[in-house]
Amino acid sequence: MESSKFIASSYRRRAVAIGAAWLSVLFATGALADVTVGPTTITKYITYTDFGGGDVVFWVNGAMPTGCASGFWLPASGAGFKSEYAALMVAYTAGLPLVIYADPSTSWLGSSSGQFCRVTSLQPS
Repeated sequence: MESSKFIASSYRRRAVAIGAAWLSVLFATGALADVTVGPTTITKYITYTDFGGGDVVFWVNGAMPTGCASGFWLPASGAGFKSEYAALMVAYTAGLPLVIYADPSTSWLGSSSGQFCRVTSLQPS
């Protein structure tokens, strides 16, 4: 019985250590430094068939956070592009509000202003 308690305790310590390691990686890479906008609605979007392999930029109602003054962008090369693009189109077409999480440190290269923030996730609200 005591050996099973020791094993369970050992697994918990490992889980905590692994969790702490992941958090330190996330903080070090800035992955948790996103800006949050919304709930807001999409006012306009543009798809670029040649630039970035199909990047999408879009604009929203309301005040924009620092670093995102021009709007937001979805990289066509992103792993979640199809689901993000689908969520964007549903929200735009139906006029539904979204909460947008974006990374201001990753600007869209297709803009001369450099003020489009890369979307990290979209949440219907």
